Amino acid sequence: MAILPGKFLQYDKKKNEKLMKETQIEWPHAFFKPDGDSEEIIAEVPCNHIHGVYGDFVEELTIVCELLDVEYEVYA
Repeated sequence: MAILPGKFLQYDKKKNEKLMKETQIEWPHAFFKPDGDSEEIIAEVPCNHIHGVYGDFVEELTIVCELLDVEYEVYA
């Protein structure tokens, strides 16, 4: 599991639409800035399907991963 602390970004409607058109406007979008190094994350996390939540749940996620014997990395 890749755990990426960071923050969600808010843009005005015009910038949102511009950014969404650069990918796929029909899909739901969330704009996110990770605390960790973006280049490292892109190189090491080969996935475009993510789940995001508001709040700081890094500690809880690491505990669950350890209990379930799931490998994880925190990119902070």
